Amino acid sequence: MYLALCNPVDTHDSDLMPVIDIHNHVTPRRFVDAIEREGSWHTLGPDVGELHIPKFSIAPKERIVEMDSMGVDIHCLTVNTGFFRYDLDAGLARTIADESNDELAGMMRDHPDRFTGLASVPLQDVPAAIDVMARAMSDQGFRGITIGDHVNGITFDDPRFTPFWQAVEELGAVVFFHQCSSTVVEGRTTRYGLPT
Repeated sequence: MYLALCNPVDTHDSDLMPVIDIHNHVTPRRFVDAIEREGSWHTLGPDVGELHIPKFSIAPKERIVEMDSMGVDIHCLTVNTGFFRYDLDAGLARTIADESNDELAGMMRDHPDRFTGLASVPLQDVPAAIDVMARAMSDQGFRGITIGDHVNGITFDDPRFTPFWQAVEELGAVVFFHQCSSTVVEGRTTRYGLPT
């Protein structure tokens, strides 16, 4: 995947690379609609969806207009970390991931020349995370996944995640680590010679 985050370019010139913005949150419309109707979505409240940033939930065509105005050719779409939900029951976290991924996949399918994406996965259940990632990569057109930097305090060097990393490698998935408020960086780690 080409990457250019600097000056806008005219991609009609075949010698120039497209401008790809690799970090773009989408607040799923199904989440917004459920919050407006019922006040929650799969136990998630309005604080999760970054509703204070309306542009995260605009229609794809409006997003493309914004992209064009900034000279951006492609957005790499993700949901925000509030949708990862490693703290919930694994089945519920999978439902949230599946529905979020379905919405982003629809945007990519409808506008393949403007959107690519990174799926979310329920990492508290490694087999489920592998299954969701495989579907995202093979059936939905995602380029990889976006994850936090730990799962309920367990970092990714733990052996329980070895099958997950093997699947990442086999699928050729890009992995975007998105730290959030509950990050191990806040407390550091005592391993690898890092100070606390």
